[in-house]
Amino acid sequence: MRWIALTRTPGNSYVKAISSTSARIDPDEARRQHDGYCRALRNIGLEVITLPPDEGFPDGCFVEDAVVVRNGKALLTRSGAPSRQGEGETLRPTLEAHGLHIVQVEPPGTLDGGDVLWVENVAYVGLGDRTNQEGIAQLAAKLGVEAHAVPVPPGMLHLKSGAAYLGNGRLYAVAALAPLAAEIGLDWVPVPEGEEPTADALVFGAKAIIPAGYPKAATLLKELGLQVQPVNLSEFAKADGGPTCLSVIWPQ
Repeated sequence: MRWIALTRTPGNSYVKAISSTSARIDPDEARRQHDGYCRALRNIGLEVITLPPDEGFPDGCFVEDAVVVRNGKALLTRSGAPSRQGEGETLRPTLEAHGLHIVQVEPPGTLDGGDVLWVENVAYVGLGDRTNQEGIAQLAAKLGVEAHAVPVPPGMLHLKSGAAYLGNGRLYAVAALAPLAAEIGLDWVPVPEGEEPTADALVFGAKAIIPAGYPKAATLLKELGLQVQPVNLSEFAKADGGPTCLSVIWPQ
């Protein structure tokens, strides 16, 4: 089975991406880092499709938020951030070309893919500024999946900003999401203090991509049996992004 990873190169307009920081983004460095990220995706066994920049959407490189793929369907989302609404439509031709059936979130629903945490075949979906209850209901109905709302802790952008499912009944998460692990019967693996950005680990089988510069997290995940690839994503952290945000992955 082939696994596809869909990505989009950041454009010059990425400097205007939504951010909780005042850090200045360097789009050229962002593109270099994105190239390194795509190499890491290939290294873990994914077939990478990279779309050119879409200057009309400064946040467009964060493709995960724009579409959720499951069961042969691609759900185009409708972000709670108005400037990001419409990003999914830019992905439609590529998704259709790969045989995916397109469905979409309709108003008043809102949904960001970064809020959708899959634990096996069940979706735990962050309820917050980007995703509302109606969006979660539409995800469940239109993808034919079981979905449960999880309040996003204060100060956290998306649910997956704070948690990653490692497989084998383990949730790698910040302390604020430890109760979620207990509630759904998973073993909580605490994110090392000071290395919270690694909670957004991209886990594919027994391999994981994490942001570079967090040695305690890398050691911990290796001890848990994962092959870890640290990647420099500092320009994406400036817009509150991490490893999962930059790709959409599905089996072909």
